Amino acid sequence: MPQPTRLQRLIVATDLSSRSDRAFDRAIALARANGARLTVLHVIADELQPDFAVALKAQARAALEKQIAQALAAGPVDVDIAVKGGLDQEKVLRQVAEGAARGDMSVEVRIEAGSNYDLINETAAQAGADLVICGAHHKLMIGDEWLGSTMDRVLRFGSRPVLIVKSVPAGPYESIVVAVDFSDPAAEALEFAFAAFPEAGFTLVNAAESSLSGFLTGAQASQDALDRQTEELRRFSETVRARAAPGAGDREVTLLVRQGSPADVLRQHVTDHAADLVVIGTHGRTGLRRAILGSVAERVIATLPCDVLAVRPQGA
Repeated sequence: MPQPTRLQRLIVATDLSSRSDRAFDRAIALARANGARLTVLHVIADELQPDFAVALKAQARAALEKQIAQALAAGPVDVDIAVKGGLDQEKVLRQVAEGAARGDMSVEVRIEAGSNYDLINETAAQAGADLVICGAHHKLMIGDEWLGSTMDRVLRFGSRPVLIVKSVPAGPYESIVVAVDFSDPAAEALEFAFAAFPEAGFTLVNAAESSLSGFLTGAQASQDALDRQTEELRRFSETVRARAAPGAGDREVTLLVRQGSPADVLRQHVTDHAADLVVIGTHGRTGLRRAILGSVAERVIATLPCDVLAVRPQGA
């Protein structure tokens, strides 16, 4: 019987491409390991004609049923299927015509296309999902392939932690790196990761920018500054572990402070130590500022070769 964790309701968004199979396989593994309920979501574009949308929904459901059946052959897992989207314009117009026939001319006709990220976020909220799991369908980079993409918008406008799966799953996450900048979002991200992956080993990484006071006044001064930063990282770790899920305070955690930009420091550590998951907290914003995910988070998510878990502060 799996021990209860933070992961009890999961959603994986799939476009049925070969790359999304990685996210699907990771989602199945997480659902099975945690005894969680998994919703497999496929979104049909609303811009399609109704007949095409109906046909695609049937085809998508059949494909998902086959994929899930294959997964069930390896062991039990609680899975359901959601195929959404495909605005039924014909039905809307028929209802308007029927109203007009009755003399009701006050109806305003508005046929608006939805979006992938809206349906993913809405489904996650309705299900009370603990985690949204998605694949990296394009080469992630700062530029048109990242900014404005479905994944980018799920992260910016959703309220749930998002796991971006880049690697073919080869077992449970064993080596997890958490980016720490001593902020509240970083603390929430670390606390979530402790609860979600209780069996994994953790390394907390803080990137000390070389422009910080003390780094430009000699080798000894730089070492003293690194020592102070490491002590702050130790206190941060102890504070989060004290309030985290039972057992978090007993686990061994490695602390690492390195000079450099956060993205560069994380990428170097992931490469050198073959870490399989990086966790980062995103700074919550409201209104128009929510459209800005944050340059550090964007670059980390876009450039790291391993899976990335992005955690938005609760209530943000």
